[in-house]
Amino acid sequence: MYSMGGLAEYCVVPAHGLTVLPNSLPYSESAILGCAVFTAYGAMAHAAQVRPGDSVVVIGVGGVGSRRVALDFPE
Repeated sequence: MYSMGGLAEYCVVPAHGLTVLPNSLPYSESAILGCAVFTAYGAMAHAAQVRPGDSVVVIGVGGVGSRRVALDFPE
């Protein structure tokens, strides 16, 4: 767990926990990707083993839930 560095000016993380963002992605808008998307997606896909076509219930709408709702109910 490397969650304790979220509000720190500096923190130590393993090299495999980092990636380079393309210049087209602003840092302020990309910062949410780790917690709101990849962490929740990893829990769904790996821990819960949710697969395409499975039925699930979304309780609370976090990063993954809001993405799912956006796909089901586009503007």
